[in-house]
Amino acid sequence: TSSLENTVQSTANAVSTGPSKIKYNWYQTHTHVVVAVMVKNVKQENLVVNSTERALQVSTNESGDSLLWLDLTLAHQIDPHQTV
Repeated sequence: TSSLENTVQSTANAVSTGPSKIKYNWYQTHTHVVVAVMVKNVKQENLVVNSTERALQVSTNESGDSLLWLDLTLAHQIDPHQTV
């Protein structure tokens, strides 16, 4: 198997504590973490992404309420300052 395949396979060991009703896809390589959360009718300005070196959280603050969708523990360390 390739190095990329090993990296993606190792993310299967990462922990997600988000609500099970939210559909999402994600993968992590040596340089990037890509997350796609499938939720309807969310405005980009209400989307909140927080990251640390080993964790990523995706939430919203729609209508003043904060709702956490996804809380991932990452398989590899990232630079949180490069989170988009």
